[in-house]
Amino acid sequence: MMSDDPERSLSRRAAEGLRGDLYGLQSDIEVVQRQIAQLATRGDIWRIGLVIAAGAVVATVIVIGVVLSFLR
Repeated sequence: MMSDDPERSLSRRAAEGLRGDLYGLQSDIEVVQRQIAQLATRGDIWRIGLVIAAGAVVATVIVIGVVLSFLR
């Protein structure tokens, strides 16, 4: 049988408060994990860079072609 010791009930209240804090922290961690999962991977960044580089080459060739056609 448990006694109604005030120190013991204070500890229970403190434990309940800590439990609430723990649930809040777990919720925050889940939010951060979801945000990290949405970050671009190394492969995604590589593909984006390749597309940008290829687009720059195509744009350069077009501009050079237009400039050369006006110089004739």
